[in-house]
Amino acid sequence: MKAREFYELQTHDSTCVVGIMDKDEIINLMDAFFDAEVDKMVSERLREELIAYDKWMSSHKWGIRELLSPETTVNEYLKTRER
Repeated sequence: MKAREFYELQTHDSTCVVGIMDKDEIINLMDAFFDAEVDKMVSERLREELIAYDKWMSSHKWGIRELLSPETTVNEYLKTRER
């Protein structure tokens, strides 16, 4: 649900007190909050995935002759996530 839809639903609720902000200001604030929350969730998910990748890398004993490129190790890790 977009901020505008949420706002429209709230304006039909007799218990809602809007205050001195106008409709567009409220919608802009809600959009900004939503964007910040999405960014936070993406950052947290990326952090979790990087930790999982690091644990996976640490659990594999790569031989000295078997030094793989970062691209190769990421591809190998992603293959394990698909299973």
